Amino acid sequence: METRARIRNDTGVVAELATRAIDELMNANGSGSFAEVNVLSRIWRDSSIAARHAYVSADIGREAYGRVLLGNEEPTTVL
Repeated sequence: METRARIRNDTGVVAELATRAIDELMNANGSGSFAEVNVLSRIWRDSSIAARHAYVSADIGREAYGRVLLGNEEPTTVL
């Protein structure tokens, strides 16, 4: 259980960091980043959608890992 919770936590952290990095690229590239012909637009949309999946949520991952480390067997909250 601890390994699974750690993987879930790490997955959330990676998704959060990748989302921030892509946002920085979008900011650096300016408003043209959002044009459909710009590949960054597609990358931004895809990563934004993926980052919203419940399994990839950094907050839920942190909670799940923290619960396991503290020996709390209660289910992790959905939101």
